[in-house]
Parts: sequence; C-alpha cells; structure tokens
Amino acid sequence: MKFNLNRALILSIIILFSTYSANAQFANNNRQKTALMFAVGGGLGIFEGPASLMGANVTVELRKPLKTFGKDYSLTANFSGSATFGSLVQGSGDGVSTMAPTSMLSLNFNAFSQATKISRNAFGGFLGIGMFFTTPMTQDKTIINDDGQEVTETQRTGMIGPAVVMGPRFKLGRTYMDLRMHIGVVMSNPSLMNAGLNLMFTFGMGKHKRGGMQ
Repeated sequence: MKFNLNRALILSIIILFSTYSANAQFANNNRQKTALMFAVGGGLGIFEGPASLMGANVTVELRKPLKTFGKDYSLTANFSGSATFGSLVQGSGDGVSTMAPTSMLSLNFNAFSQATKISRNAFGGFLGIGMFFTTPMTQDKTIINDDGQEVTETQRTGMIGPAVVMGPRFKLGRTYMDLRMHIGVVMSNPSLMNAGLNLMFTFGMGKHKRGGMQ
C-alpha cells in the first residue's frame, strides 16, 4: 500500500484539533461549573415580633459553588440581601411606612436546573440552612416592679438567627428562574420571625460562545 503523506498530514491535523477542542471544552466547563452566579427578584416579605410588617420585597443573591458533583449537583455558599417595604404596626397603633433590610448566608444543596451555570435542565430544586441577619426591633412593655408600680420597659430583639431556604427551579423559554422561600427566627426576648417568598431570575445561564464553547 502506497503511503499518502498528504492524507496522513490532514488526518493528524484533524486529530490534533479535535483533541485541543475537547480539552478546551472540558476546561471551560470546569470553570463554568464553579463560576459565581447572580440572581435578582421580588415578592413578599413578612416580619412578626414586637411590631408586624408585611409588604413588597426585593432580593439579590450571589451563589458560589464550593463543590460540584458532575454538572447537575452542587454545594453552594449563598449570600442574599433583601429589603421589605410596607407599613409597620406596633400593637393597635397606626401603620408607619418603613423599609426593613435583612441578609442571609447559607449553605445550599442544588440539583439539576441552575445547580451550576451549565445545568440547563428544565426543572430542579435547592435546600439550604444558614443564618440571617436583621436590624433589631424594639417595643415598650408595661410591667409591675417589685414595689407594685407600673413601669415601662423597652425590650429589644436580637440581630442574628437560624434560617432555612428552599424552592424549585425551572426554565421558561430562555429565562431561568426559581421560587425562593425562606424563614428565619431570632431567639431573643422578644423573638422575631422573618419569612419571604420571591420569584428570582438567574443571570448568565444558557449562553454559548462561538464554536460550541459554553
């Protein structure tokens, strides 16, 4: 059989290019699996404590994959900041328009949709535990002192408490979303409960670079 140098050269170039492309794709996917993710959304926020507040809530969240299991499972560190806008009511007093900021740091287990930037499944979900932080709230409470006299005592809630966050994730057209539900409790006297329900939009999903690179 006559050796064809041109064919051998072309075949070598094709094999070399394919190997390079595969390696580049693999390396890029690994970077994407651990890339920082950003989400923003809004919904409803509720406070229950010395004063009650219910109103519109705006939330932003950063998700950093700490450990990935393939492309469809991950453990992430999530940091979110939110603000609830509404009327603050203390007992039977008049409502006062106000804004209540909170933040949360949690460790989340994520499966399928949006577990990483290359998890483009139609459905998925997440569950996490962590700590939430809020501004203290105060209340004036009338008590009877040791002398039998009524005195007014100002009580103040704490600032930090445990929290749980969870929800489903899904894809609608080219948009990646999740329904984020959270609840946190400050174990102080008086205690404080904060809960929220947000529709979040994840950015940077579903983008493809030239040549099939992600």
